[in-house]
Amino acid sequence: IDYNKVIFIAGKQVCGSDSQLLMLKVEDDANEFFTYLDTSLTTDLADRAAKVLSDNSGSIYLLANEGTTPNLAVTLKLQPDGTLDTTFALNGVG
Repeated sequence: IDYNKVIFIAGKQVCGSDSQLLMLKVEDDANEFFTYLDTSLTTDLADRAAKVLSDNSGSIYLLANEGTTPNLAVTLKLQPDGTLDTTFALNGVG
């Protein structure tokens, strides 16, 4: 929760033997700003969100584990509107 009472929630959506990273940004009264469902990482059941950070410009950084072999730590950068910032690292994923 940031100083404006905006709530950031990170997790994963599981379907069979695969999962995709999921990011929600909501107001304290539960009105949704956006939902982001990742399609840039390889889907794997071991994928998981580890941390959500934000900066002064409103960008959001989703730190995650990509469960493919070998396991990778990744950072996805989202713009304030919830779209993947493709100018960050390699198409938004570092």
